Amino acid sequence: MPIFLLPTVAHQRIPNGIGQASSNFLMLWDVETTEAGSGSLSGFLEKRALNFEKANKGIFIIVKKLTPEQLILQLENGYLPDMISFGLGVGDMLVSKLIPYSGTVAVRRELAEAGELDGRQQAVAWSMGGYVLAARDEVVQEGEGVLSRALSSGQVRQNKNTYSLTLGGVNNVSLLALLNADKTLQTGSAINPFHPNIHSQTQYEAYADFVSSVASNILLGSQRDYSRLLNREKAGSMEACTYEFLGGFSDIVNYMGITASDTDKHAVAVKFIEYLTSASVQALLPSIGMFSVNGLSYHTEEGYRKYEKALSESLKTINVFTSASRINELKELSLSALKGQESALKALSNYC
Repeated sequence: MPIFLLPTVAHQRIPNGIGQASSNFLMLWDVETTEAGSGSLSGFLEKRALNFEKANKGIFIIVKKLTPEQLILQLENGYLPDMISFGLGVGDMLVSKLIPYSGTVAVRRELAEAGELDGRQQAVAWSMGGYVLAARDEVVQEGEGVLSRALSSGQVRQNKNTYSLTLGGVNNVSLLALLNADKTLQTGSAINPFHPNIHSQTQYEAYADFVSSVASNILLGSQRDYSRLLNREKAGSMEACTYEFLGGFSDIVNYMGITASDTDKHAVAVKFIEYLTSASVQALLPSIGMFSVNGLSYHTEEGYRKYEKALSESLKTINVFTSASRINELKELSLSALKGQESALKALSNYC
């Protein structure tokens, strides 16, 4: 295997042991707390970094994909990149690491504010996803067209061995999207309204539970699940599904922050974020099944256009620096609200 050596000028501790040369080399960590609709977020960033390098001769951006667990390990060992892409669930670990952003913020107001701390822009949104309800046509009784209502109206065919709804609740607070669909929605009439592992299973585990066709009737999923289900339908390995795209709320937002204290590197990082949020790059997000953060529409496929339209309305989200304990509290409150607890719904008034 060939070995490539980079100039060892002004080393900064980074996890792969490569020295960074002055302001020429920038390390970008992509902490994937969620998945792209198709492809990968890190792959998208690598392509954008390459184009940025071509337009800015002598600048090199190295993209490294990390899990949240790997991020914790790197931070504990004193490593830092120059830029970092991240979402809800790890932002609170980065509060003391990020340097305020001073460039142009060309994103939706709601998303810009969710990247602020103490009135300062600490991170900038660069891509987003959203939530969708999916159900096989066979489990929703004839005449019921809105899945969120079907959960509480008794229109979903139920039995004691089948859960009405499954979802992955490890990283996100997806139940808030359901509450935004209908604040009066309650699941008290359902026999088994929720899969018992909704707070502990991953989104893929929820998807697998749904496609098994025996465990859960409705999936509360993300843009990744929508892509997977469409692929199954096209391949003939799954019957057609009914979809409801949930607007009004999303916490599936990817932010970019700067940790480089070097003046020159910081300036390059600002320029890269401005490039990443430019209309020309935002228009490429459909290639990975994601949605723009500037409020403009770029998708051309009919289903994705409906998805995009749902997300284009006034949007509520969660500050990306919200602590893990607060996120867990929101999950529990959401579940209580859906079970009919008015005090829980009132406590969530800022989110739904």
